[in-house]
Parts: sequence; structure tokens; C-alpha cells
Amino acid sequence: MAVPYPPDLPTEPQRNGFSVSQKNNVITSEVDIGEAKKRRRYTDPIMAQSWSMILTPTQKNSFINWFIVDLQSGVQRFDFTDPFSGVSSEFRINGMPTFAPYSSCGSYIVSFNVELLP
Repeated sequence: MAVPYPPDLPTEPQRNGFSVSQKNNVITSEVDIGEAKKRRRYTDPIMAQSWSMILTPTQKNSFINWFIVDLQSGVQRFDFTDPFSGVSSEFRINGMPTFAPYSSCGSYIVSFNVELLP
């Protein structure tokens, strides 16, 4: 069961901090003679997305707590409305989020990669 997304965090990534790509879904096997054989790994491919969100200091602390405690540092899945399709889906954070100061008002921008799981 997926972990709920915290209601106090932004509901979608920044437009200039969002991208989508399909992970490689093909396995190639070399053979003794002839061309290599190819097959799909999955019927539905895993979609990789990059997100960036602007957070207040309070939201930053909420995000860190949610990531470390609830998601167990990215092990658990979470529910979120896919910004690309608009459909509620399960995601998993891939790697560690990075934080950077956003402005002089104390805000931060968090950037992280997620996988949309089939």
C-alpha cells in the first residue's frame, strides 16, 4: 500500500523543473550467429520523471520528515496525481532529493527523480 502524499506540500512540480522520459524497456541478447534478439522487459514501461518544488522552511521540514520516516528514505511508494497524465498513480523516489536556497525569503527548491510504476 502506498504512503499518502502530505497535504501541506505543493500539489504539482514547477513547470521549468519537470520532465518525463521512458526508462529503457528492451533487453538485448547476443546469439552465436545472426542478429541479436530483443524483447521487452515489461508490458508497461517504467516512466522516469524529474520534479522540482519550491518549499517554505516549514514545508522543507515536512518534506524531509515524510521522505525519511514515511517513505523510509525512498523505499516506499507514494500516491500522487501524475502531472503528465492527470491520473492518480503510485510513484517511488529514485535517489536522494537535493535542496538549494530559492530566494532571500528563506524558501528552498527541492529537486528529485521519481519513477511512475506500472
